[in-house]
Amino acid sequence: MVDLLKETYTGNRGYATWQAINTGKWINKNSDFIDTVSWQGALFRFVTGLSPAEQNDLWSKRLTMKERKESQTWFERRFQEEMNRGFMSQHANNPQQAEKFFTRAMGWIISADVDMDELSKWLARAGKGNESLINRTNWEYYIRTAPASKKQELLKAFEQTKRQ
Repeated sequence: MVDLLKETYTGNRGYATWQAINTGKWINKNSDFIDTVSWQGALFRFVTGLSPAEQNDLWSKRLTMKERKESQTWFERRFQEEMNRGFMSQHANNPQQAEKFFTRAMGWIISADVDMDELSKWLARAGKGNESLINRTNWEYYIRTAPASKKQELLKAFEQTKRQ
């Protein structure tokens, strides 16, 4: 019954006031501790409808964090699309087009203002699912289409990619 009342503004304010009078702690709708308050202050907040600035700041910060996460997800999807196109162009033996796709992918990273830790996660996720395509492209680049004069050198480079 108390949870049902907390869904209304007056019920929520009454519950927060009652908790504050009994414990000296002002809580929000989710029962998170917001601020210490005297019983007089709690009654004043109930009568006037005022909330501590920290409560408003908390709501604003949570909203900002949610929007930031949604934005990062959107940018990562664009990044992965461009990376996949680049991998496909590499596999189709079109390095100029692949470079354009990879450049656009890097543009999404710059636009998203991604830090290095998050960038490594994005790169790992972009490569995931494309392992066989990446392996085939590496095989064709280092082994199948390699010039005879560079075969040994490229074979060592290919072995390096397999160890990573």
